[in-house]
Amino acid sequence: MKKIALVAVLATSAAMAAPFNGFSVGGDLGASFNKFTGVQADGVKSTGKKTSMISSLFVGYAKSFNNMFVGLDLGLGFEGKANYDRKNAAGTKLGTVYLKPGISFEMNPRVGYKFNDTMAGYFKLGMGVAKNEWKLKNLAGTETAKGKRSVVSFTPTLGLEKAFGNVSMRGELGYKMTGNKKVFKTATGTAAEQAATLDTKIKRKAVVMTVGVAYNF
Repeated sequence: MKKIALVAVLATSAAMAAPFNGFSVGGDLGASFNKFTGVQADGVKSTGKKTSMISSLFVGYAKSFNNMFVGLDLGLGFEGKANYDRKNAAGTKLGTVYLKPGISFEMNPRVGYKFNDTMAGYFKLGMGVAKNEWKLKNLAGTETAKGKRSVVSFTPTLGLEKAFGNVSMRGELGYKMTGNKKVFKTATGTAAEQAATLDTKIKRKAVVMTVGVAYNF
């Protein structure tokens, strides 16, 4: 009887270690399909698309309630460089805007539905803050403006998680949004050129796809 009881306890502990109940640590890797929109002080708009690699490390906690679960992941996000062309009203290229993202501090609440004991679908409201570095270079490659700005992003995400013992795989599809913001702090050129550059606002939207792995305690 004692052996049976011990087996029952171990089985219960294993079940509690499912990805939808308890602590977890993990990471993911994927791509961000970016669309940049820059609006100058005179209303001239420049747009560009660029794909960048992304990754993150996270710790999380989840709690199950019947077929539902809620959770929270805290993590650090990393992203590769990106750029887009700056143009005038006639569509002529004037230079290139470069983005070097900083490390993002992320807080991601999750709510999900368990299809069974090992698989669930979930919605995640990704929220992050990072200090990004921006540079503007002319056609000759000379730097004409730069700046570092903190930016807040929101990434509503749909995900699917499948457990294999204490290890689970995650796949996610999200849409990242950042608001319009002046990004340049210093600029060269005439007073009018400097004013136009410093007043330029840039926003970014991106489709985000990632695949991750987590270990569940």
